[in-house]
Amino acid sequence: MFAVVTPDTIHLPPGAVVRLPGSWQDYQALNRLQGDRYTVETSSRYFPNINVSEVVTESLKIAYQRNTSAAIRELRRKLASEN
Repeated sequence: MFAVVTPDTIHLPPGAVVRLPGSWQDYQALNRLQGDRYTVETSSRYFPNINVSEVVTESLKIAYQRNTSAAIRELRRKLASEN
């Protein structure tokens, strides 16, 4: 049996273990639906001066071309320079 999550309820099979890294409100904000599509968030309440879409695209490109560690180092550098 699978977990079923809707905006109003959560149905879990008996004995299911669930780990939630944020609140339900955080989950809803990340998963806003527009019709049958996800909306792309271009801003972040945690990093208001950063274009999230641009940073994600750049990080994925670096990870693909070099490796994940290089992408993380570049992301950290960029976040530090924005503060």
